[in-house]
Amino acid sequence: MKVRLGLTAVAVAGLLLGGCDAATKPTEHVQKLIDENRLEMVDFAYVQKRIGNGTHEGASAVLVDARPVKKYEGGHVPSAIVIPDNMYAKYAEQLAKTPKEKEILVYCGGFNCEKSPMVAAMLKKDGFTNVKLYQAGMPDWNSKAYVEISLDTAEKIWEKQNALFIDARPFPKFEKGTITGSLSIPDNKFEELKGLLPADKS
Repeated sequence: MKVRLGLTAVAVAGLLLGGCDAATKPTEHVQKLIDENRLEMVDFAYVQKRIGNGTHEGASAVLVDARPVKKYEGGHVPSAIVIPDNMYAKYAEQLAKTPKEKEILVYCGGFNCEKSPMVAAMLKKDGFTNVKLYQAGMPDWNSKAYVEISLDTAEKIWEKQNALFIDARPFPKFEKGTITGSLSIPDNKFEELKGLLPADKS
């Protein structure tokens, strides 16, 4: 189970930035892997368009995070699944019913990270024919959009009470039950209720 953060990311973002890759293009080693496996690279705008509303149902492509599970749980591109490069056989089972022609976008920790081209190569070897790389990966995504976290990560943040949780559902649903301490700001009433947000943007 996952918890998607939109407005909540304002209060949580500092906890989710798991390292930063300042590179703007692949290293020689990573580029060699990309070339050898004939992998096409895509950018932030391309990925953003493919994930749609950020849900599995709304995404037109499958997002694959090739980083370790703990990093994935701490923050990943919305709708992404995790397939660590060193645990490929176990986690690739998630794609057992995925059509081989389905577009798959693989990313990891940025331009210097070799995990994404390695996992992409494994996917191609398994017969997937439309595999691409978002090689700028999490450092790029973190700087431009919100991230999705796992339930375990959300629970740890909630237990420490160092973040504001916002319930974006309609108010009647909020009244029937919500995460303790969360603030109700339905998505269609944001402008009307944004004054309830903390004055401190950090």
